[in-house]
Amino acid sequence: MFKSNIKNKNILAFLVLFLSAISNLNAEDRIPEQFGIQKIENDLTWNNNSFKNVVILKWKKEIDNRPLYIESAIILANYNGKNALAHIYRHPKEERPEPKWYLSYVYDDPDYKSMQEFDSLPTKKDLDQFEKETEWVDKASEGFKLLDAGICNNNIKKYLK
Repeated sequence: MFKSNIKNKNILAFLVLFLSAISNLNAEDRIPEQFGIQKIENDLTWNNNSFKNVVILKWKKEIDNRPLYIESAIILANYNGKNALAHIYRHPKEERPEPKWYLSYVYDDPDYKSMQEFDSLPTKKDLDQFEKETEWVDKASEGFKLLDAGICNNNIKKYLK
């Protein structure tokens, strides 16, 4: 009986480790349910043009001390017949009945870019440059606490040149 209990505990420990490893294989590529592609495509417009075939490249959830809760993402989409990188956001705790996605903007920074269009698929270098111009950081923004975040490396490899 003693040997049987040890064997069962070892099997159980192995199963727990195995299932944990499997669930974390694509942890960096997970996208929370709140970042639904259809919802983004339905909400997001600019100059009466919509964003289609949205692909999430990076996302994060943050909160500050007010508390202001922000969900944001860097996306690749078809916009007005071109490929576009865009920085989007929403305030899911503020809006009712359902929060809406918007193109990010900063009124007092003339160099800030909410979106950049490309004739062909952008490159990883284009993404890096766009992140600087849209003030995206892969950590908490200044004055905010990072609640959750993800970099979708599989999407980046698949869709960027």
